[in-house]
Amino acid sequence: MGSDRKVSVGRPRAASVHDVAATALRLFERNGYEATTMQQIATAAGISRPTLFRYFGGKSDIVWDRYDDQTVELRELLANADVALSPLDVLAVALPRILNYDAGDLDLLRTQVKIIASVPELRIHSEQRAADRIAIIAEFIADRSGCAPDDLYPLVMSRCVWSAGWSALTSWASGHAQSPADTLAAGFEVLRSGFALPAPTDQPRRPA
Repeated sequence: MGSDRKVSVGRPRAASVHDVAATALRLFERNGYEATTMQQIATAAGISRPTLFRYFGGKSDIVWDRYDDQTVELRELLANADVALSPLDVLAVALPRILNYDAGDLDLLRTQVKIIASVPELRIHSEQRAADRIAIIAEFIADRSGCAPDDLYPLVMSRCVWSAGWSALTSWASGHAQSPADTLAAGFEVLRSGFALPAPTDQPRRPA
């Protein structure tokens, strides 16, 4: 999260905030979130520990890198969405679009999602952060439907849309697909179908 401000440390190269976060995420993936210290992150990023703390208050903040920028982008995408499209069609495009990782950096997104989903400390934080996004979605749905944001229709739909996206993203992160696009599309299709049962498949069912 945050901007592309430069972390100036008097070294031959400067690292952006996103660069530092990427370094930390790769350490989390290799060594585990709990086992990785801020000093280890600073050393690996080539910056001092005080500099690291100027940009991130702690490890939990690093995991949410890009979140603020993504939230701003989500507001802009919804504000400028084609009025001819249904709210669900707009959201099915907008929510994947804000995952602004290049193809070569999707391992960072995978690590980010896995950590948020598995670390109790971060799951607590994720509830509040999700509430912020759900409120934005509810406002958009309310505007399109002529409801108030706290009416039942936008409340239910916004939570269903967010849950579908997050469930699809965590499913993708635990699998082997390169891009999350297809998994996200499948998640939103569950909503679009009205929760119709999937077609029978010849694939063996996983044991309960």
